[in-house]
Amino acid sequence: MNGKYNEEKAVEILRKNLPPRRFKHTMGVVEMAEEYARMLGVEDIQTVRTAALLHDCAKHMKSEELISYANEHGITVTEDYMKAPHLLHGPVGAVMAREVFGVQDERVFSIIERHTLGAENMTVEEKIVFLADFTEKGRRYGASAQIRDLSRKDFDLALIRCSDEGIKHLLTTNAYIHPLSILTRNSFIEEYKQKHGEIK
Repeated sequence: MNGKYNEEKAVEILRKNLPPRRFKHTMGVVEMAEEYARMLGVEDIQTVRTAALLHDCAKHMKSEELISYANEHGITVTEDYMKAPHLLHGPVGAVMAREVFGVQDERVFSIIERHTLGAENMTVEEKIVFLADFTEKGRRYGASAQIRDLSRKDFDLALIRCSDEGIKHLLTTNAYIHPLSILTRNSFIEEYKQKHGEIK
């Protein structure tokens, strides 16, 4: 897609390139992210919507394709990414948002890049898509519904529980844990304590 970002055309591209289940998930994330944005009083809902729509635009790419695309577009492929190349779909997706979909908003790139591993000191928009990715209504994870319910009562605590569940899943499947996942969880905990006090 050439030129400026157009949501209708973006949806067409995603529907064509993503497996049906992944496309359905994507639309579920858009819905959940919009709900969170309104709940939290975010002024620019369109930024959240665009990032949510494009968050998995690189998810269909194979590991070698992600590595190749990253190298070609100046994305640093660290040793941690080489151990779990599928995690590159965030940074690669951020570049694709600009190169393929015509997005010009740096905030959208950051949200997409951070939607899987997170980061320390995330913006509210980044947190929204990070959590919506786990709690959208089509998710089949056992804890998704529970954390979705929690998120409507205590969004900040839901972020911590979301990180917990992600790390638990990696532990039980003997998968590589990217260090950024740990830093993200710790950051959520420290932010929560600063805002609300001790976690109960």
